[in-house]
Amino acid sequence: MRTIVAASGRGLLLPGFVLSLCVAFAALGAEPAERQSAGDLTVSLTLTPSRIVDDDRHRKEVQKLHGGVPMWGNPYHVIASVFDANSGKRLDDVDVRASVFWRESRLAGGHKQLQPMLIEGQKSWGHFFNVPAGDPFRIRLDIRRDPKGPVVTMEFPYKQRPHFEPRAK
Repeated sequence: MRTIVAASGRGLLLPGFVLSLCVAFAALGAEPAERQSAGDLTVSLTLTPSRIVDDDRHRKEVQKLHGGVPMWGNPYHVIASVFDANSGKRLDDVDVRASVFWRESRLAGGHKQLQPMLIEGQKSWGHFFNVPAGDPFRIRLDIRRDPKGPVVTMEFPYKQRPHFEPRAK
């Protein structure tokens, strides 16, 4: 079973949230990780429907994580794991920003700084985003290894999938 905890610059947050995110990764609703390389980076991107972890037992913890789950739309938890493309080593100190683009639009439906999380003791970055329930969309990641270094951009296209559905109320 995976151990997942949100992290911040001050240390670990939300240790009680570990079990609920473990369930999310194991659930059938989670998108399989997409892997892509650009520049000197390789990224594994996973989308998990937030409804899997936003239940009555874990609602308080979910509200603390990344500012809470969006109350409207089709919210998903976007998780990026970043690796050095040459060595395969997971990178712990990068800046990751994500944007969700609906259909073929050049305008982003959401743009957020991804926040650090520990997954089985390894750092990844995540945040909640609303994604289209039935239309194609793409997620663009802008990653910077060094604050003064170049930005590496990757785009992950997604087409409509059967389990992309509006959140049950």
